[in-house]
Formats: sequence, C-alpha cells, structure tokens
Amino acid sequence: MADIIHERIFYPSEDGGKTSSVEELSGTIWSMCFISKGFNESKSYDPVLAIVFNRKGSLLNELVLFRWNIKEESICLISEYVEAGPLAHSIVEVPHSSGFAFLLRIGDALLMDLRDPQNPCCLVRTSLDLVPPASLVEEHFVEESCRVQDGDDEGLSNVAASALLKLSDWDPMFIDTESEIGKLSSKHVSSWTWEPDHNYNPRMIICLDDGEFFVFGLVYDDDGVKINISECLYKGLPCKEILWVEGGFLATFAEMADGTVFKLGKEKLHWMSSIQNIAPILDFSVVDDQNEKRDQMFACCGVTPEGSLRIIRSGVNVEKLLKTAPVYQGITGTWTVKMKLPDVYHSFLVLSFVEETRVLSVGLSFKDVTDSVGFQPDVCTLACGLVADGLLVQIHQDAVRLCMANMDGSSPFVSSWFPENVNQYHLTAAKSTKFNGWSCSTKSPASQFLKNLLGRRDAKLRFLLFYVCGFPNDRPDKMKRFAVGRTRFMITSLRTYLTRIVVGDCRDGVLFYSYHEDVKKLHQVYCDPAQRLVADCFLMDANSAAVSDRKGSIAILSCKDHSDFEYSNPESNLNLNCAYHMGEVAMAIKKGGNIYKLPADDVLRSYGLSKSTEAADDTIIAGTLLGSIFVFAPISREEYELLEAVQAKLVVHPLTAPVLGNDHKEFRGRESPSQATKILDGDMLAQFLELTNRQQESVLSTPQPSPSSLKASSKKCTSPPLMLHQVVQLLERVHYALH
Repeated sequence: MADIIHERIFYPSEDGGKTSSVEELSGTIWSMCFISKGFNESKSYDPVLAIVFNRKGSLLNELVLFRWNIKEESICLISEYVEAGPLAHSIVEVPHSSGFAFLLRIGDALLMDLRDPQNPCCLVRTSLDLVPPASLVEEHFVEESCRVQDGDDEGLSNVAASALLKLSDWDPMFIDTESEIGKLSSKHVSSWTWEPDHNYNPRMIICLDDGEFFVFGLVYDDDGVKINISECLYKGLPCKEILWVEGGFLATFAEMADGTVFKLGKEKLHWMSSIQNIAPILDFSVVDDQNEKRDQMFACCGVTPEGSLRIIRSGVNVEKLLKTAPVYQGITGTWTVKMKLPDVYHSFLVLSFVEETRVLSVGLSFKDVTDSVGFQPDVCTLACGLVADGLLVQIHQDAVRLCMANMDGSSPFVSSWFPENVNQYHLTAAKSTKFNGWSCSTKSPASQFLKNLLGRRDAKLRFLLFYVCGFPNDRPDKMKRFAVGRTRFMITSLRTYLTRIVVGDCRDGVLFYSYHEDVKKLHQVYCDPAQRLVADCFLMDANSAAVSDRKGSIAILSCKDHSDFEYSNPESNLNLNCAYHMGEVAMAIKKGGNIYKLPADDVLRSYGLSKSTEAADDTIIAGTLLGSIFVFAPISREEYELLEAVQAKLVVHPLTAPVLGNDHKEFRGRESPSQATKILDGDMLAQFLELTNRQQESVLSTPQPSPSSLKASSKKCTSPPLMLHQVVQLLERVHYALH
C-alpha cells in the first residue's frame, strides 16, 4: 500500500493530543469533492475539500469544508453548513466555475456558492418534483412476497434470521406491499455527468431515482447564476453511473440490468445500443452444446423488470433470448412443442397456469395461437406433446385432447376422451422419446390403467406401463413420508447423490446425511468444520462436496469412505481440501462436464490415453451476483506445485502485482484456515501469457518471497529453477482448454 497511498492525513491530527481545542468529528462521510480555486488565487492556494458528513446520532447530513495545508501536510476545519429540510446525500463540483457546487438532497438540488469557504451560502434551490404525481404511478407486475412462518423446534429462529442477508426497502428486488403501492416520495438524483469540454456554460445530465433524465444548464449573466432545466429527455431504469463523452453520446449503467448508449438530440435522448450486464446470476444450467462436446450455460440474469434468460458460451458473446413483458405469473408448467418430428426448431411454447393454458408461437416474437392450435384454454395442462406430424396432445385433469392444427389458419380438428373415475396425474417422456399412442383400461386393482407406447423409430417400439392407482379415502396428490431429518437452522441448499444427501444451512454450514432404505431412516454422518452461511452446494461424489458461502468464498469438503464409520460418530468433521476467496457471492454452483477439455481428449479417450478426462468431470462453475463466472478445474500435483511457484513470483513482481497493493495471499485465503490448501488464482497466472519473452524471464528470475509468506517446506526451498518453456506450455494448455 505504500506505493499507492502518498500520505495519510487525519483530523484532528494524531499529535494534537487530548488537550487540543480542535473539534473532534465522529461520523460517516457520504460524499466529497475538491472545490476549484478562483482565477485570482495565487499558486500557493491551499485546496478546499467539501464533505457531506453525518454526525453520529444526527438525523441530517451537513456540509463541512476543510482546507488542506500542503506545506504542513495537515487539514483544518473552515466552516459547516446545515439547513433544516431534506437529507443531503452528495456534493458535486461545477467544473470551471471557481467555487460553485451542487448539494444534492432528497427532493431538491442546491447550487452552493463556496467561493468564500468561511461563509457558504445557497444561490439557487431547484425542486426535483418536476412532473405531475399522476404520471409517476407505474404498474406493478409482482405479487406479494411469501412470508416464511417463524418458529422451529429449538427456538433459534431469531439467530437464523439475523444470519440471512436482508433486503432494504430501496433495493430493486424489494416487493411492495399493497399498502405501499402508489405511495409517492420525493425524488432524488441517482447519477449525473458533466458535458465534456464545455467551459463557459457547463451542462449536466442527471438521472432521477425513477429513471427520468434531465439537463441542468448553468447560465452566467449580470444578475448572477441561473439554472435552466430541460423537459424530460427519456424515462427508463434508474442509473447508477452516467458518462457523457465527445460527440454527444451518453453511456448509462443500471444496477442488475443492461446499460444503454444514447445519442443526445435537441429535445430527447435517442437509443443507440445496449450494454450487456449479466449480473446478478441467480441460477444457471450447464448443458452440452448440441452434442458438440462443449458446454454452454443457460443463465437466469437480472431482476424484475429486467430479468432475462441468456446463453453464455466460452469465447462467444453473451446472447439474450427473446424476452416477454412480466405478465406471465403463476405458471405451473412450460413445454416446447414441434410441428413435425423432423423439425430442428420448436414451433410452440405452451404455458400452463392454475386455471388457464396459453399456446405461443415461437418466432421473432411470441404470438398467442391458442385458438388456432386447438388446446382447451380454460384448464390447467398437466402434459402435452407431439404425437405425429401435425398432431398434438393436451392432457388435463378431465380429459385427453387430440388436436390437428391446420397450417392455413383454419379451425383445427379436435377430439377428446373423458375417462371415468379419473384422477390427476403427471406424465413426462424420458430421454427425448415421443408419445406415439395410448390405450386405457379400468381393470382392478387400479382405478385407472394407462398404457403408453413410446419409441424413437417406427421399427423399434417399446411398451411402457404406467399405473395411476387410487385407493379409498386417499387423495391422489398425497405423498408418503419415509424419513425426517431436522437441522438447527434454515436450509438454504439441498442436493442428493444416490443415497447421500448434502444440506447447507445459514449457520452450521454443510451437513452430510445418508438415507438407509431398509430401515427408512436418515442419519447425519458428517458436519462442517466451521460455521458457514451457505449460498449453494452440490455433491461431486458420495464423499465430496463443493460449497459457496455468502461471504464470497468457495470450498471443497470431503470425508473418508468408511461404511462402518457412519454409525460410530455422527458428528465427525468434514475435511477441508481447498478453498478460494472470490470476493463475490456465488448463489449457484454446478458441475461442468465439458467446460475444461482439449479437442484431442475425445480421440485420446478412445485409446485410454486422455489425462484431462477426470479433470473435466470434476470441473466446477460458479455464477455470482456481480455477473462473474468462475471456472475451477483440477490439475495434477506436479502442475499445481509448478504454477504455485510461478504465482508466488507474479504477486510480488512490479509488472503483475495487485494494483492496489493488496496482500494477494491474505485476500484469496480469507474465510479459510491458514493451513488449508489454496486454489490457484487463474487471473493472476493468465497475466504471464500477456508478457513479452523478456518480461517472462524477469518474472521467473524474481527472488523467492520471504518465508513468512510461504509455507515452511524444505521441498520448496530445494525446488529446481523454473523453466520458461515448461511454464508457458502448461499455461497455454490450460488457457486453450478453457477457451
């Protein structure tokens, strides 16, 4: 940090002593900026620092002015300005103005005259409530949030609730209650930007918290300073940052939504293009890219009303799928249906609601074609699919409906079958098989006997029998409970692998359970060695689990496979194999099968010579709330030791060391014991490939870091010198396998 921070200046100064008459300030700095000096000031002018400050226990923020004495390397308090009224949150200097600044408050903006720092005053007060209240009301497409009932067996609800992340009312994910819908509050400026290279009459574009854009223009005349406010240029999402660049272009960046590039016109902003933002990634699924042995990710990105489904591939730009308005709520099921069996793409998207079914045609846009297809619209669809070319089937709780849609748009042919004593059931075709036909029998003992004929080819058919049984005094939707296991805190994640169950909660971390079918009981066999607020976890195999927590770390935990050990001590700790602090919270982690592999692996696998096959099967993918995607791939012990030595040199070399001077080992090792094995930092190692040959040699010749920063190991002290070609070859192989 010594190379980054020039000097630290405290107020009051550290050597002032307790007897100093200087007023001590205790509180929080909300915003700060330097005030430009006037044209008539001398070169020895000491800069003035304006701070929006909140004293501890105060309900209002105040404007505090300090003077920085460059020669004495100290700061002194000049004056304080506080005015009863709305809460001030930001101070913005007017460029090329020599002493003017905007004090932004909730509901208004004050143009402050700070040319005389000892007597700050307000020149112009501008209200931000510029439009009629009626135009502020927006539609709410979200439903009331579901509240989880309090209480557990051990009375630890309060501890669990305090451990969870809480959303405040200004968060974009907050869901208003009925009493708060339509409730208006004063607006405030969420972001701003100044026009570049405009010295005489500076202009500023502001974005309010409701997404409205305005231009503030300062005009200097004989009567003083005036502010001209434009009409609303555009209304969209509220922005966190705005950048006004040359040529009249405006780049806006929203939170948890795509940014936008605008072109400033005479009276409005013209949309030019979008800036993709995939944050936050709340969940994703990794699938094979059309049997090409390369994984692609389907990610749920953003939040309402800008949530979207996106495809992410390695080395390919993010692709945004078709997006609909947030009007499809209460969906109980979705299906994609083709018009013909040989079709490459699907033709219809079927949406099932509690008491309704809609069929949408898939194309450049979604179009409702429910009446043209022939599906019954006023029922909840349980299953649907393609029986033959042009012949669709809809199954709901009362009937099975066959529909033959006409391509010319005329009325479809429809035939329905209503069985007697029908019970509600669900059917799903397995492994891409198609329903080619069915028959029904009502023989005992089952109240309904459904036989489905499934097959991929006309020449090879398979008979699958499904029994949907109903018994007296028994509901068809009732499920039987075989075993119960209780945790002390709220469960945040649950995954299974054969008979092994991994549970993540909001305090105890990861718990391993085993289900014994013979006695129908759950036994806790292992527990987390540390307290952990689990975000997500999954079982890599029966004895290993990957877990991410809400502090931004990921860890690999494992246990020894001893069948007799499961009953001997149910509170045995798991072993921490390795850990890595990402600095970002990963709410979803999955296993990636083909994300880390070389093109030659498929050929080598056929001869039993592939070395990265097992590594590909154990690859971990994590998606974070900031939109980052982390890929963790296992390597051999020899490769790990080689790259660990390279990383130790990269973190201290001037060309590749952390820009802010952070302790790399301390940062990546947070939330994990010091003796735990650390996962290597791929971003740090990737810098090595971007260096020239001479720079790479300089890095490898860097003296070994001090023993205090490395594990005490005689093996490392006697390690042979690093060979440049060996390091480059290994890093290129890893880089090529991922990209």
